[in-house]
Amino acid sequence: MSRASTSPFTDRRQQMTPPSRSSSIVTPQKRKIDELPSRSSPGITPQKRKIDELKLGGDVVRIWVGDNRDEFMIHAKRLGETSFFDVHGAPGDYDIAKLKPNGTQLVPLGSEVAVKDENDVSVEVQAASGPRPDYLLDPGNTYSGSAFVYVARYLYKEDIPLIGDRTAVKVALFAYQYARTYKMYALQNVIVDRFRKHYLSHHVRMDELTWLTKKFGDDANSTPLTRYILEQIVHDVAARGFVDFNNDNEWLEKFQKEGNRKMRFSMFQILSRHASAAQPGCRGLQDPAEDHKEWKVDKDGSFADAPQNLVEEISNLERIFTVDAAKLKEITDHFVKELQKGLDGPANIPMNATWVTGFPTGDETGRFLALDMGGTNLRVCEIELPEEKGEFDIIQSKYRMPEELKTGTSEELWEYIADCVQQFIEYHHEEEDLGTLPLGFTFSYPATQDYIDHGVLQRWTKGFDIDGVEGQDVVPQFEAALKKRGLPITVAALINDTTGTLIASAYTDQAMKNCGSIGKLAHLNLPPDMPMAINCEYGAFDNEHVVLPLSKYDVIIDESSPRPGQQAFEKMIAGLYLGEIFRLVLVDLHENKNLLFQNQDISALKKPYTLDASFLSFIEEDPFENLQETADHFHTLLNLTASKPELELCRRLAELIGTRAARLSACGVAAICKKKGMESCHVGADGSVFNKYPHFKQRGAQALREILDWDDKGIKKNKDPVVMSSAEDGSGVGAALIAALTINRIKEGNVYGIRDTSKFDCFTKS
Repeated sequence: MSRASTSPFTDRRQQMTPPSRSSSIVTPQKRKIDELPSRSSPGITPQKRKIDELKLGGDVVRIWVGDNRDEFMIHAKRLGETSFFDVHGAPGDYDIAKLKPNGTQLVPLGSEVAVKDENDVSVEVQAASGPRPDYLLDPGNTYSGSAFVYVARYLYKEDIPLIGDRTAVKVALFAYQYARTYKMYALQNVIVDRFRKHYLSHHVRMDELTWLTKKFGDDANSTPLTRYILEQIVHDVAARGFVDFNNDNEWLEKFQKEGNRKMRFSMFQILSRHASAAQPGCRGLQDPAEDHKEWKVDKDGSFADAPQNLVEEISNLERIFTVDAAKLKEITDHFVKELQKGLDGPANIPMNATWVTGFPTGDETGRFLALDMGGTNLRVCEIELPEEKGEFDIIQSKYRMPEELKTGTSEELWEYIADCVQQFIEYHHEEEDLGTLPLGFTFSYPATQDYIDHGVLQRWTKGFDIDGVEGQDVVPQFEAALKKRGLPITVAALINDTTGTLIASAYTDQAMKNCGSIGKLAHLNLPPDMPMAINCEYGAFDNEHVVLPLSKYDVIIDESSPRPGQQAFEKMIAGLYLGEIFRLVLVDLHENKNLLFQNQDISALKKPYTLDASFLSFIEEDPFENLQETADHFHTLLNLTASKPELELCRRLAELIGTRAARLSACGVAAICKKKGMESCHVGADGSVFNKYPHFKQRGAQALREILDWDDKGIKKNKDPVVMSSAEDGSGVGAALIAALTINRIKEGNVYGIRDTSKFDCFTKS
């Protein structure tokens, strides 16, 4: 749901360190194919070329950067796509015509890279040697060489590295400066996206903002990155509480005393807008106009100029969607009881055995397929687990799940999925003999499993209602469709996405392995020392509506869903439903209260599920005080014009719905911790809402603090005992890892929970 631009190349796990300033090659990476051509499309065969006779002149520019004189050789054509030559001037030997986008395109001197066509080449980065450079940039700067790698990678359409530590933060800040200087606006967006991913698990620091402000002379914080970092500082403050944050953050105290009025005003604007996200009932903050010594809670806040009827409605919505600490604790206590019911016998929370009996060691190797069948998209992945411990490469394609398929027949479902797998194989491996490939199937629906390669669907969720699948083993149905097409694939494991998230997280986080145990599995006659992952499937928590704080809008969603009375908890927290809750409120305020979009046609808004969680995310991320991006979004998608007070209400509503989802989701985590008596643990979370919805993680962490009484126990606010972090790709990489674990344990003679070991012979017998 991020609006930042991203690289067109495949997602790939990056080393969490800045690029080396010593000799290295920026290598081309596998392509990410979001929309595949038809099966008849010709394959593209990479070829090797070496050009060592090219004379330095009008085709390639030699650049030295930084105190280590890191050397870059970049085509003039590529640099001509930026304002590089406007800033630094053109080299005297160059024909200016060759700096145009239609100039000559050649491989850099001495380069030997895999190329697909004249536009798919790599840029060479090597230790300084050879002739005098055409340009020397930032001599004496420690970080600029690594930062310029961002520019080179982007010019050649290669992946931009993730940010992993403080050094990488500094490198990325310098890279952003280059992107701004050379007017590389798309690269600026990519770097903002990398900071967004970094701040999912790290606190922002004040010096990052002040460095940028000083460097750019941007006291008003007008660039996308300064504005974004400022927003993160505000939410970091908000997540820690408004009562004592001034005492807890020395950097903020210093910042206030420095008296930078433009920056202070920018910060105040955002604080005023978002204060209520962390403190129910607070509509903003008041910044004293003269002494600037403290921030104060302001009950009017940014709604001071709004019509009284809108202000009253905002208060009403706050009452409807706010879940206080006492209610969270009540929900959690009931959750613990429901978990136990699931262990004791049939219950809303089924506590399903998964037949995943161990964690990865990091030494797993091989090529695997993964199939992720979600509610909106179908994803086919090829994952390569190399010799390097804990690493992986992934190629993936995504296909839309047609709406008509969700209420069709089982044959239509499996035929469509098998067609997608076949298209993936033919596109990436045309005329290759791959042998038989093991596949991990992420089937994210409640299923009873007597074996790892078996699963009987209990009930459809996520809006599906397909005949002929419930009560049936889904693996043979899918395998029959694969066999019909002659695809050399063996379904090695059927998993749920939550199980995959656990295993993928454990692959990179050793603390994830300390999971404790829950006793339910005695009837399976397993060895006493054999662990077993349990899939709680707690989306069905409180189907009886005993404790969940349902609004009338939640009731409408439930009653109009394909399965009324089921998945009550899921319908309040899952991304599929957040946009629909928001839409229902807006329609109600227009039709029944005449408060919004008066005298306008809202027919587009009245279409069910026309909005999703990304719409709310977009609103919450709007960086402008006048909410101009939100206004444009309403006009573009819904053909609606909203006034400033109406936009403020919509933003507040988005915050309320997003915050409620985050706080309720924390109840499930807290319940498992209480049930198992765990004082501390790491929690791996996957999914677009947790990973991409603004401040979802911070809001959930604050709810955990309230439920588990960390403040009363004297636990510091930056030392949370239960840490929720973004998992690696659970439904893709996790599925591949579980397939690998299944094959490895067969080799070791552990065949518990494997229905047909003979189909694994091609993997286990040499």
